[in-house]
Amino acid sequence: MRFLVCSILLLCISAFRTPRPAPPLTLSVDNHTVRSGAEVCVDVRVKHFWDIMSIQYTMKWNPKHLAFRGLKELNLRGLSSQNFGLHKVQEGMLTFSWYDAALRGITLPDGTSIYQMCFLAKAPPGTKTWVRFVDYPTVFEVSNKHSELIGLQPANGTIRIE
Repeated sequence: MRFLVCSILLLCISAFRTPRPAPPLTLSVDNHTVRSGAEVCVDVRVKHFWDIMSIQYTMKWNPKHLAFRGLKELNLRGLSSQNFGLHKVQEGMLTFSWYDAALRGITLPDGTSIYQMCFLAKAPPGTKTWVRFVDYPTVFEVSNKHSELIGLQPANGTIRIE
């Protein structure tokens, strides 16, 4: 009888424990080396992409060093060119907003590339430039299938031009 009471008590206590918060979603841009005048495509990869319902942010780069050429390898259910705001690419910004239209949340393995951004390297050899995540004009926001806002941990990329 004592074992049964303890088991029930432990079950009750565990049912009311506060769940651990989800780790932030990490988004990263691969590092590359490219010849001046050549095209380079960088992957945007995910980590801790667990039951994600929606994401939004802005990508930024130096338009004096890199000219935006387009998007490739869209690899996220429901992701299309309509999820990207191209109106500021000449200024070195690309806005991004996506949600799971099925409203179930999506889980992806760590390291999955959700899309590629392609650039023409127009800076002279020896230039080191970046592609980074910023929260302007589209602010960082990530939500999961429980309608909880979770953090976004950006990992910016570097492009070396040789």
